[in-house]
Amino acid sequence: MANSLKGSPLTIDTFGSDVTLAQDDTRVVAMYITAYSSNKTLTFADIDGNAVLILEIQSGGTAQLTPSKPINFSNGLVYDDGNSDLAAGDFISVFMD
Repeated sequence: MANSLKGSPLTIDTFGSDVTLAQDDTRVVAMYITAYSSNKTLTFADIDGNAVLILEIQSGGTAQLTPSKPINFSNGLVYDDGNSDLAAGDFISVFMD
């Protein structure tokens, strides 16, 4: 498959490089992350490379982030592949407002 970066949800299922989800102010209403083969770390950064969200996902499980209010990322949102360890078979769905 290939990353789908239009509409909502945005889906990342191809790993190996950073993926820019937004370059400026954005609001995330939910995320679903599946880690099939082992425990995984997922890191998102802002457009300047500063870590803004780090999640740990258990092997064989789907983690969800569903805050009661959307989370505002005022300086963009980038999947940080260098500080994450997701691989083939894993996926991320990001729902934006």
